[in-house]
Amino acid sequence: MDETTEEALTAIRSELDALYRRLDSEADSRQESEDALRRDVDDLRRAEDQRERDKTRDDTRAAALGLFWAVGGIVLQLLGGVLGL
Repeated sequence: MDETTEEALTAIRSELDALYRRLDSEADSRQESEDALRRDVDDLRRAEDQRERDKTRDDTRAAALGLFWAVGGIVLQLLGGVLGL
């Protein structure tokens, strides 16, 4: 091979190396973005699950409080009837 061919091959190899480095960098960036997106989706899913648990807990408390007042009202009516109030 003559010197011009070797220089051309060196330039081509250098360009290919630069392209491979850029592709690797872009693949790493894409993977990091996908991982971040996956974490965000998981966080949103956990937050939604927590909201559902909170709503269920609040609904249960409201039902228990309503039952407490209903039973209390019945007891007061019975006491009123027994005591003649």
